[in-house]
This record gives sequence, C-alpha cells and structure tokens, in this order.
Amino acid sequence: MSEAFVNTLRRDYLDGADRSTAAVLLDQVPAWFADYNGVAPHSALRYRPPTEYRRLQQQAAHAATAAGAKEDTVSS
Repeated sequence: MSEAFVNTLRRDYLDGADRSTAAVLLDQVPAWFADYNGVAPHSALRYRPPTEYRRLQQQAAHAATAAGAKEDTVSS
C-alpha cells in the first residue's frame, strides 16, 4: 500500500474510530473503503472520488468510440 493511502486511512478513518475490540474495528473497514472510493475527493484525480473519476473516463472513452464510428460511417 502506498504511504499516502495509509496516512489518509489513519487520519480520516482510524483516528476517530471505535477501537474497543479488533472485531469492532474490522466491522468498520468496509464502510471506510466505500467512503474512500465513493465519496472522498482525491487530489490526483482532480479532487474527485475514484468512482466518479472512473465513470467520467468511461463516458469519455464511449464518446470517443461513438465519434470514431460516426466518422467511419461518414467517410464510407
């Protein structure tokens, strides 16, 4: 894991978590990952969460593919 991810996980999730038992702590982890990937902005992704960034990339790829197909049709 990258150092940046570990620091973010500690700062944003672990430091304020209920750490009464290992089981309680581990029960919280899936929600942390869901938040990290679906809500929390990432500076490397232009302050978008990874799920939004991925969706925008897929939309752009689809639009480029559709535009290429349209050009092929017009030039034929």
